[in-house]
Amino acid sequence: MSVLWVAFCGGESQQTDKDGSVTPAAAAGWTVVTSPKVTGIGAWRCNANGSHATAPYVAVGYFAASTPIGAWEAQAVLSGSPSNAFCLAGENTDSALALECGTDGKLRLVRLGTGAARWTGRTALTGWSATALATDDSTFKHLFFSSDPLTLGATHSWVALLIDGVEQWTVDVGSLTAQYVYCVPNIGSVNSGVSVTLDDIFGMIGTDAGDAPHLVPWPVGEVYNSYPKSNLSQSWTASGGGAGSFSEWDETSAHDSDTTYNKATTTNKFQTSYGQTAADLGISGHTVILNGVAGYAPALLFWHRIVSGVGTKFNGWTTCQNATDVQVSQPPTSYTATGVLLERTSGSWSISDVGSWYGLKTEASAHDNEWRCTKEQVHWPVYIDTVQAATTPRLPISQVYVI
Repeated sequence: MSVLWVAFCGGESQQTDKDGSVTPAAAAGWTVVTSPKVTGIGAWRCNANGSHATAPYVAVGYFAASTPIGAWEAQAVLSGSPSNAFCLAGENTDSALALECGTDGKLRLVRLGTGAARWTGRTALTGWSATALATDDSTFKHLFFSSDPLTLGATHSWVALLIDGVEQWTVDVGSLTAQYVYCVPNIGSVNSGVSVTLDDIFGMIGTDAGDAPHLVPWPVGEVYNSYPKSNLSQSWTASGGGAGSFSEWDETSAHDSDTTYNKATTTNKFQTSYGQTAADLGISGHTVILNGVAGYAPALLFWHRIVSGVGTKFNGWTTCQNATDVQVSQPPTSYTATGVLLERTSGSWSISDVGSWYGLKTEASAHDNEWRCTKEQVHWPVYIDTVQAATTPRLPISQVYVI
């Protein structure tokens, strides 16, 4: 089994410009909320009013014409009953596949039209799901939307939807055009009259035929963030009145700028802290979902700035136990969020790594600006449950033989 994530997002950062390993490409209509949510400290909310972003997330999911097998999954809830059907997931391109959400919250697969008629010219490929999304702005349903271009052979692709682990429909869509799967893309400027809240969003792929969703269980992803909780090093200069410890980093849901921060002068400095453990987060029995490319898994996020903006050189690094240091570029003079994926130096990430130390460091030889950090956290893509399609793929008529 080689199911791997390609992107994840959980609303944990409470910042609209960075969250997990996913960056909103256009944030119109999107906010981060602390309620409703499924896990962690927040979720993403989209006001699907027809002026929201066309493609707010970068490569959350990916459906390919051949390999790999693809899946987009998320926890979703509606704020009310939609006044108009709208696109819940898909890509705003000609003839792409999309999940349509009806006025009763049920979902079906459609193929978009072309040009200005992409939405109005859509064609239904399945009936409506038996299960509907909740409209109480509280009860999340887990969606698992997958494509399998391998099991049925060339020019066939099996597409399925499961809601809370129950298969709703499956269909052979024939040849599949490669496409990304975006969350609530604005197709046709439809005003649905509701907001959609999504949590624990994952795009995943399987790299061989043995990864087909009817053969092996796929992870039901969750996103948790670890805050600093205890000192490992106090080598950074305190912001004033502190000991240069982790307490100089803000540990609340949103950074507080220069209220609590560490600052570095032009000498070698580093600041690290142990993070919250799996036991602290209540996820001791979970498994870390691996990207699989050189051992990447968690994402380290930090909010930083330089003071004057007049320096000619800058050299900042992230540093983390069991992970390779990552060089970061010079930030602007106002606080900005930066995220890096952490590559394990050897072996694979495990739940025991949650709580490992992490931080930042500078080099005097390549640093002539005061660098400040006000907040750090690590996002962990994990799972404890799995989902598996309940039936085998339906063979198309051309592959059914009567003896």
